[in-house]
Amino acid sequence: MSDDLKSLKEFDFDSANVHLWVFKTGVDANNKQLPRYTGRWVETGQYLDDGLSEVAQTVVEDVTEITPYNILAQNNEGSALTIPFEETHVGLIVDACYEQDDKRRIDKVKHLTNAVFYVAKFVRNGGVVYGIKRTPPEWKNVKRRNVISVNFRDEELEVEEADTFSIQKTFDVLVCGSTVFALHKNNCESILNYKQAHLDNFDQLNQDSDFVDLFDDVEPIKKYVGRDKIQLRRAAAIQEKGYYRNSDFIKSLIANKDRLKLNISVDGNNRIVVTEDACRDIFQALLDHRLISHFQENVYDVQHTVDVP
Repeated sequence: MSDDLKSLKEFDFDSANVHLWVFKTGVDANNKQLPRYTGRWVETGQYLDDGLSEVAQTVVEDVTEITPYNILAQNNEGSALTIPFEETHVGLIVDACYEQDDKRRIDKVKHLTNAVFYVAKFVRNGGVVYGIKRTPPEWKNVKRRNVISVNFRDEELEVEEADTFSIQKTFDVLVCGSTVFALHKNNCESILNYKQAHLDNFDQLNQDSDFVDLFDDVEPIKKYVGRDKIQLRRAAAIQEKGYYRNSDFIKSLIANKDRLKLNISVDGNNRIVVTEDACRDIFQALLDHRLISHFQENVYDVQHTVDVP
């Protein structure tokens, strides 16, 4: 067991002071590669503090194994993916939660609506644990306009006049010491704007001679992918599937590219010519996501391919 997991397991949530911060996000004006986290703190009642402590304690107890984060790793209900603190932007969130001054105190409901995530900060004897959760849809103004909040009291449903916000009984991320524990991988990546593993994986793909040698020039592909999370995921899927390593697959792809209506051409050395316009179809082809129907040979793009036994 790692030291940080041991500290997390031993943390006394029941006796901890609880501070709730609510965050909205954007892009850093001076560095477009960095996220901007704008946090405000809100006064909470004892019942909510106790509830958040109970949620944190339950979530921590449910973690029975940890696995180092990588782009293809997945959580199960009893596991957490671990990421070194310094590899993420979580430090920006922690720093924002440092001081609860009046300037950043929430006194208007507009500071809550459209928040992207909230952070429960648990403090006990100098130790601190952060529980981070993406806000549910009803925190968004567009959702709130389309629902009526009601409460069940005195054996009937009645409209709830006050503004209501739900706090979910789980966290997406826990932070303890120098470790980030990702409990919900997708939400963790979104909240922390975490792309380093995706970028490292794409770098590895561009060092794979089987991949690079397919093309006359790999630079347009690098530009096409850039730091876009969706394309980085698709590149990871291409690497995982590994069709580009199969010479028979590539021969078949080139032989059938016109029939598949792929915007792909090859040069005199039988290498795929990469242009900005061709990159999307190249990715579809290497994922094997361009398929032909039995009916009139209609051609379709698909999201996934599953072998039929």
